[in-house]
Amino acid sequence: MRVASMPVDVLLLFTETGLIERTARELIRIERRVGRATLEQRAQSISKEGKSWTEIVQLLDGKSPTPRKPAPQVALPFVRAALYEEGVASREWSTMTEAAKRQGWGKGQLLTATALTKLPPVITDLFDQNQFSSRHAETLLGLIRTLGVSKVAQHAKLLSEQPGRRSATKILEYLAGGRDDADWRLSVRRAGKDVTFSFTFDAKHTRNKLIDVEQLRALAASALANSVQIIE
Repeated sequence: MRVASMPVDVLLLFTETGLIERTARELIRIERRVGRATLEQRAQSISKEGKSWTEIVQLLDGKSPTPRKPAPQVALPFVRAALYEEGVASREWSTMTEAAKRQGWGKGQLLTATALTKLPPVITDLFDQNQFSSRHAETLLGLIRTLGVSKVAQHAKLLSEQPGRRSATKILEYLAGGRDDADWRLSVRRAGKDVTFSFTFDAKHTRNKLIDVEQLRALAASALANSVQIIE
């Protein structure tokens, strides 16, 4: 294979990005145009760190790399997941660790973002992806881990059959309880193996209906034990 006979300094530039068929064709084209000695000289002056295969090829071809489009500054999980998938497809990176380092993302945030892409469309299609924050993502994934994806998908299907404009917060409240008229707000946080549900409501409208903490704990434990599938 002709690429295998390329100067070592050229091949070493692609140890991280890998050599695909398109890259090989470009290298052969450049060698034919500028000659082996010039190609090797250019390779010796290039640092591969932080560069994609397309940028390296452009430098070997004597061109300035095409400026990259800056990643959105907003921490939107669906946007981050899409950018990650695009990077994998274009071979800019092959692992989450590499992508997080290159883009300045937290690896935990990237894991959260990519976890959303594995959920059924009946759930994710409910949300406006440009208004869906990291906090919303944590809450949704917390519901999935606790209630199980089947239960949340069931609630999502019911909600999709009820036309109307809803905020991400309202959608999450419905997914948690299967009601569209909840007068409380829900948040879910996970720390290690602990999942914490927080319900917030206006006490002045419900003070005559409140029960003590021990009763509430018992009701929650009973619900989790009898009607909820715990997912690891």
